[in-house]
Amino acid sequence: MKALFPTVLILVLAVGSLLAQQSTTAGGDQGKEPEANVSSTSQVSPAQAGATTTPGAPNAKPAEKKKSSAANADPLLEPPPLPETKVSLVGGTVTKIDKVRNRLTLKPFGSDKKMTLVFDDRSRFFVNGVETTFAKIRTGDRVYVDTQLDGVNVLARNVRVINESGPADARGQIVDVDGKRFMLRDDLSSQAFEFAVTDETTVKRDGARVGVSELVPGALVALRFTPEKGNTGLAQEVEIIAMPGDTFTFAGTVMHLDLSAGLLAVQNGSDQQTYDVHFNPEANIGDLAVGANVTIKAAFDGQRYMARNIEVEEPPASEERNQ
Repeated sequence: MKALFPTVLILVLAVGSLLAQQSTTAGGDQGKEPEANVSSTSQVSPAQAGATTTPGAPNAKPAEKKKSSAANADPLLEPPPLPETKVSLVGGTVTKIDKVRNRLTLKPFGSDKKMTLVFDDRSRFFVNGVETTFAKIRTGDRVYVDTQLDGVNVLARNVRVINESGPADARGQIVDVDGKRFMLRDDLSSQAFEFAVTDETTVKRDGARVGVSELVPGALVALRFTPEKGNTGLAQEVEIIAMPGDTFTFAGTVMHLDLSAGLLAVQNGSDQQTYDVHFNPEANIGDLAVGANVTIKAAFDGQRYMARNIEVEEPPASEERNQ
């Protein structure tokens, strides 16, 4: 026992010294933030670590996840807003439809060339005036499409399918008359379209019913018809929009302006239709510009609307001027 006592005493003193050192170290570090082990992290490459860290968010991987999500995102699943480009109307026959890549190949009326359109969740489809889905489109369908340039692609915004099982609409100018058969130059395709009238056909002008004799070459008309074989149709209703020599008043907003050519497009407030109106480019029309509100008196000469007078509405005074 006497031999073991010095050994036990030495061990007790050693343990007490060690505990004292740990207590001193802990007391000296109170109030300090624990330092990050930068050296060990900096020695590991991002590839070895498996991810890059974001300042302020240790061990998180939001940057990597966001990049991966953006890289794999399908624009057809999350389509952007509709483009603000000009809408153009195209009529033609469907020659091919790719329902996997959402592509529609169209042969415009009166042309041998084909054009490819894209469609997505922003596109709307109608068959004989009833809204449906792209699944109803078939090769050979006659369609009218509202198109817009969307980056490098042409977007089909509205696709209207016309088949022989239901009525359709057309708008254009009568270019020839043969008894009760009429040749119409379609506004959309510029292609000749033949339609016939019967005793059941309603012909109207300014809301009143008139005789078939009012349908003369040069008249602008809108008709509802039943498609027949070939590029023909049987008219159910014909509305005369303008006759050669008629005068009109358009009041609305200038949507397009070409001063050198003497041409403007006005969105008429009464029917929300857009009309091309020609004018003398040498005339002094004041503050005529895109976006201006105008009142135009024009005559239809059988080919176009020719402005006789254009009045530009002065913009309202600003609140600062009123004050």
